[in-house]
Amino acid sequence: MRYIGFPNCCTATILYDLGGTSVSGMSTWPISKEDITQYITHLLDNCYGGHTIVVATNSEQKVANEALRDMGFSHSKWMSKDAHPNTKLRLWWKQA
Repeated sequence: MRYIGFPNCCTATILYDLGGTSVSGMSTWPISKEDITQYITHLLDNCYGGHTIVVATNSEQKVANEALRDMGFSHSKWMSKDAHPNTKLRLWWKQA
């Protein structure tokens, strides 16, 4: 898993590379729910109030989707996309 600052916004972070998908440009290996939860908890614990974490997952990333849901992230509905139409995309966010 990795994160970067949201462009032109000092109070948001983009979390990516959660693994578990064949269409990822980075990690395809499965990452456990516990690893995802620990990583995000660490990010949230080290953010100041009002900070937002944003994540995009696809429908193949079942472990990541479950972890984000269990951690109380809000999410969009599943969206179709032109690239890799066999999967759907979802945007997740949570404010610290």
